[in-house]
Amino acid sequence: MNDETSTNDPIDLDFLDPSQSLEASSPGLVWEPQSEAPLPIVREPQMSLVLQRLPAAQRPPAPLACATCPAAVWMSGATTLQAWCMVTRVLAWTRDEPADIEACDGREQALLAREMQPGA
Repeated sequence: MNDETSTNDPIDLDFLDPSQSLEASSPGLVWEPQSEAPLPIVREPQMSLVLQRLPAAQRPPAPLACATCPAAVWMSGATTLQAWCMVTRVLAWTRDEPADIEACDGREQALLAREMQPGA
């Protein structure tokens, strides 16, 4: 990156504060929340194809976020089952060292990115 495009100036994010009125910058426009309830998650992820091909007894125990994560690369062999995470760039789960990952922001981001692709 060259010096002409880099900057150390802080980014003004005050406009993102929903508790403040927008009247000063936009007369007549006030942010009003539509609902206090959290938005429902409407994603229906699919289990990895590698895991689908395994007998149920050989799959990782549910709920494992990696099992339905589009960013997980599952690999299996005669004695090996492991998942490489493309988000964190680590071996996230192995049969020898199983992880108890029930929720993951990386999974949610990957699912959202997949939904936002044209034709999804």
